[in-house]
Amino acid sequence: MGEYDYTPVNVKKLVLVTPRLAREEYGLAVDRPVFTADCDSQSLIYEVGKTVRVEGFFDPLDTGSVHDQKRIDKNISAMNSHPRVGIVYHQQPRWILDRWGQKEVASWVAVVEPTGTVIAKEDYFFEFNRITDELNVKEIRCFCAGCRSGPLKDGKAVNVYGNGFLFAVCNSDIHDKENGKHPEWFSPKVTFEIAENGEFLLKSD
Repeated sequence: MGEYDYTPVNVKKLVLVTPRLAREEYGLAVDRPVFTADCDSQSLIYEVGKTVRVEGFFDPLDTGSVHDQKRIDKNISAMNSHPRVGIVYHQQPRWILDRWGQKEVASWVAVVEPTGTVIAKEDYFFEFNRITDELNVKEIRCFCAGCRSGPLKDGKAVNVYGNGFLFAVCNSDIHDKENGKHPEWFSPKVTFEIAENGEFLLKSD
């Protein structure tokens, strides 16, 4: 279909968080890094091949947003906007997904398929334009936070700011030299790879 493929694809921005942040900030009882999202109405864990759903009543007429302020560290806070009940995602042309690393700062993006009720919603802040109560994770793609290359087949996940959010970094010599100067970025030490079947494999110490 040429350089720009306009086939619709459902995508969702994710964050990869350390076990400590997952427990303290998101209330997830885990002992390994996990993918979750900041803008869902409930904290969920996203894994390839798994279906996630929100608990409680999903009211199709209740599409209002709740605004709250989340503390990132002692000096920085961010305003979050999320639906009252639901899982949020984008429907975009595939070419945007293929060039995600050139367009987004975020390292991690999931290709998802809604399997529940769907509400299309105009979102002027471009955080999302679809809400559902259930979706399936088809694949997770990652892009280097350093040079924006990707999608990556393998690499490292580094805790650059020490706040528990892990960013993908490709295995380039330039990044390896920089990483070597900051051993504190690797706590916990996490590497990842994409298996032949598309499964996202995380390995951590």
